Amino acid sequence: MKVYHGSYTAISLIDLSKCEKYKDFGQGFYVTRYRRQAEEWAGKIGQTPYTGSGENKTEASRLFFSSDTFTQLSDPSTGLYLKPWQEIYEMLKKELKA
Repeated sequence: MKVYHGSYTAISLIDLSKCEKYKDFGQGFYVTRYRRQAEEWAGKIGQTPYTGSGENKTEASRLFFSSDTFTQLSDPSTGLYLKPWQEIYEMLKKELKA
């Protein structure tokens, strides 16, 4: 099976230690069967990185995954995952400012 990896730089050897730890499905080397999707990923990755509060994407992800908001999202009994994303975003902003 042919797969594609969306990157803005050439990759000659897969090195998982260089992969971001807090991606959607955890640390890993993400691939797709679809060339166009990989090209879109590469375009997004090559754009200006997230700098919302001076943090890079890895640090922003680490902050989110270690937050109380994420803990509540992960617990189905809280029902937080049913709320609109805007409400969850506001909760996270308040938590991170505290």
